[in-house]
Amino acid sequence: MDTFAELIERHMIENNITDQELATALGLRRETIFRWRSGYIKSPRDKEIRKCGVILKLAKPELDALLAVARRDRVVKGSAKKAQQRAELEAEKLAAAESDRIVPIITRPIEQPRQFFAHKQVLNEVVSSWQQGALEHVLITGSKRSGKSSLLHYLQNDAKSKLLRPGQEHIVWTQPLNWVYINFLSPSMQRQDYLLRFILNDLGLLDYLDPKQPLDLVSFSEVIEAHLRTTTVILMDNIEAGLQCEGLDNNFWYYLRNLREFSPIAFCGTSRLSEQELNEYAISQDKVSPFINVFLPIELKPLPEATAMDLLSYAGDELSLDDKKTIISQSQGWPAILQNLCHVWLNWQGEMRESKSAQVLRKHQDLLGAAI
Repeated sequence: MDTFAELIERHMIENNITDQELATALGLRRETIFRWRSGYIKSPRDKEIRKCGVILKLAKPELDALLAVARRDRVVKGSAKKAQQRAELEAEKLAAAESDRIVPIITRPIEQPRQFFAHKQVLNEVVSSWQQGALEHVLITGSKRSGKSSLLHYLQNDAKSKLLRPGQEHIVWTQPLNWVYINFLSPSMQRQDYLLRFILNDLGLLDYLDPKQPLDLVSFSEVIEAHLRTTTVILMDNIEAGLQCEGLDNNFWYYLRNLREFSPIAFCGTSRLSEQELNEYAISQDKVSPFINVFLPIELKPLPEATAMDLLSYAGDELSLDDKKTIISQSQGWPAILQNLCHVWLNWQGEMRESKSAQVLRKHQDLLGAAI
């Protein structure tokens, strides 16, 4: 009988989809998909496998076969719920072990909540938009590498993460929330039918869809209105990429503006463009802008000095206080630059350090120009 690794690789080849594309669509790390195909992870969770079924357009017998082999290899000790919790904790420990140090983390985006450092004022502003009685659409803006995607991953993963930094606290939500992560840079997310199916599947509502009807905005709305009970935040990364694709037309964006009127759904989008620039960009693409007077704009800011110093404290004694102050000054408090400069200062000395630091600063010139 085929293994899970053999089946998932076969279906990926048939659909001409890469590890990175599948990982992006699932909201996972590329390394996780590699471990699936290599057999290091033999039994992903059923929820992830069902998402794969949607992405890879598997027929029901093919999806059932994929679920069967994963369940066959799954060793269950105690109750199923406890076994799943242990598996999730072990997976998170494994992921954390791959980058055990909080700094320097020089790849983006940050996915582990324990590695995420936030400007508290900005984070509180975002969180307050979805507390009890509030259901705002939010537009998070900032330059490239300012931390927009990392913030979305933090919002989505904070509640289920069991590994935090000493003294780090979970976000305290006053109402239960569902999360759906969409990255418009993924080609599959630029097709309306796939996007709507992905959302329904992620919310566990796909079975309510009438198989005899096409999946369009009308049938999607019927399922959402009739069966969605938990407040849901749909995280939309790189929203300008969605605006430029032909598969998401005016009807889609107009529908997005009005979805909140009949369902407990809020949208949180990210963009390198400001709200005004995004409105103008939508018009240039002959699209109805969904943002005018609908989305609350929140601009990302660099970290305050105390938070930046807290981040660099995890470098240990290898950096002196003066070193840390220099790094904070050069980075202007932006986490991505802090991490990259920290990496340079820990690995090079003298002229090589100066040269490498200059390269980092040139690479992030657009971000430094956005700092206040």
